This record gives sequence, structure tokens and C-alpha cells, in this order.
Amino acid sequence: MRHRRVSAALLMAASIVPAAAAWADLNYQPAMQGVPAAPVEVGWSDQSGHVVPASTARPLPTESFSDRTVSVPAVSASAYASGNDVGGLNSLSFQGSGPIALVEDINVKSLSGQTPMLTVYLFDSAPQHSTFNDKGTFVLDTTTPGSDGLLDIDRLVIVPFAVTLAAGTGSSVSFGDNSNLARIPRSGAATLYYTMVSGSTFTPGSTTDLRVGVQVVQQHQ
Repeated sequence: MRHRRVSAALLMAASIVPAAAAWADLNYQPAMQGVPAAPVEVGWSDQSGHVVPASTARPLPTESFSDRTVSVPAVSASAYASGNDVGGLNSLSFQGSGPIALVEDINVKSLSGQTPMLTVYLFDSAPQHSTFNDKGTFVLDTTTPGSDGLLDIDRLVIVPFAVTLAAGTGSSVSFGDNSNLARIPRSGAATLYYTMVSGSTFTPGSTTDLRVGVQVVQQHQ
């Protein structure tokens, strides 16, 4: 009789353990056939906790970050006179895909240590009727609307400014800078354009002697 009782107890334990193991499995999920996933709404939450869907009129917020790019205008390794365009028209692109929110700083360097006075023109869209020929006479058009209805002079982000390059102590490279600009380009502008005009006579050390650095705040999309 004692042997029969032990066998019965073992049989009962064997029948209970599998069920207990199933309940103890925290990763166990019963299959749900034919149940569609609940839609997820993306947008703003109002004061009542309701989601207002994002749209063109109510876009989601974008992240802004600072970025700096360096442009190398193609110049001539020969003498420039006062009034000459230096390097023609050049474009500036930045890493983000969104519009530029703020122009913070513009600097110019000469690797060979030239010390010219250069006037910088910065545009928030490509000029269409001005003249930008390297070593030619720079002409800023002020009368002819472009295909978008804008005059070239109205594309300027900032009043043209002059920088005089000077070599710093311990360096043969000369520098000029205009910082703390805090200028806002036209809405939607993702590319900037610039040209420089010589205010003195100078000769670049090579065709890649000049460097133009521009720092901006740009929205990321």
C-alpha cells in the first residue's frame, strides 16, 4: 500500500508541473489571430490630452544646431586691383537638410599671409543679374527682378562689410573676421552664396590661397 501511494503522488506532481511552468513563463503570450494593431497618431497634445495631428499648418518641432563650412574660391595667382571681383560667385552648403535660421560668423584666411582689404557680399539666394567674373569688375544689379521677382540687392543677408586680413603672432597665415552677426536669411534658404571684392592691390600665393569660413545655425529635418 505504501508503494501505491508514492506512485499516485508522483503521477499528480507530473500532471501539475507542466501547467505551472506555463504560468511561470513571463514571456508567454497567447496568439491573437485577426486583431488589427491600434493606429498611432503623431502630433501635438492639447490641454485636454487629445492629439492634434501634425500638418503643414502645425508642423512638428525641428532641432537646430550650429554648423560651419569652409569654402575655397578659385582665385588667380596674379595681382588683383581695387574693385576686382575675387573668386567669382560661390555657394555654401551645410550638413543639415533644413533651412538656415541664423548666420553667426564669417571669416577669411590667406594661407600665404596676404593682407588685402576684402568686401564680402553674402546672399540667401543665387543672384541672377549681377556680374561675378574673377579679376573682372564686380557689378551688383539693383534694377532687374529675377525669375522669382527679387532684385539681386534684396538677396543680401547683411550689408556688405570689409575685412582687412592680418597675420597673427606665431603664424604666417593672415586672418580677417566678422563675428556675432546674428543675421537671419530669408525664410526657407538652405544654401548661401558669396563673393568678395578687393579694396586694395594684392597677389594670392596660389589659386587656393584664400579660405572663407561661415558659421550658421541650421534646422535639421
